[in-house]
Amino acid sequence: MTTTASESNYSGNYTVSATNCSSSVATISPSSSSGSFTVTAQGAGGANGSCTFTISGASGQSAVVTVGVTTTSGTISAKPARGAGPAATSGPAPHR
Repeated sequence: MTTTASESNYSGNYTVSATNCSSSVATISPSSSSGSFTVTAQGAGGANGSCTFTISGASGQSAVVTVGVTTTSGTISAKPARGAGPAATSGPAPHR
């Protein structure tokens, strides 16, 4: 997810800091930018949770971005498409 910071009559860089956030839940980069930041959900090891990032300008204005991460697990299985014919087999071709 990309988030953009902007402020009227301000053209400097913004900095970002994380509060109550484990890097196994989410990260934000870069730490300083002219306005565009990328938040990446990590979900490492099934880590769920939330992170609070504060983006601040040099004039003292700031904005808070809260990110929640929920991981799930499951199994994906494939079935042959209906009418697709016999499944592929290994070995020599049958004689006719």
